[in-house]
Amino acid sequence: MVDRGNGALEYEENKQGKLRIYFGYAAGVGKTYAMLKDAHEAIKEGVDVVAGYIEPHDRPGTSALLDENLV
Repeated sequence: MVDRGNGALEYEENKQGKLRIYFGYAAGVGKTYAMLKDAHEAIKEGVDVVAGYIEPHDRPGTSALLDENLV
């Protein structure tokens, strides 16, 4: 936050990364799938995406989203 001197505080543009948490109550609800779909959208927008570790759990939909752009 920045004090502009007029009694109001304004937010500066954040130049840091953002943390997104994919939360689900149980296994198989689509957390990894949703993360990979969002990663592909970010790549299309020109964002550099790096995945350190992905466990596809032998699910074909998740495995289909793994490609050279993420590994």
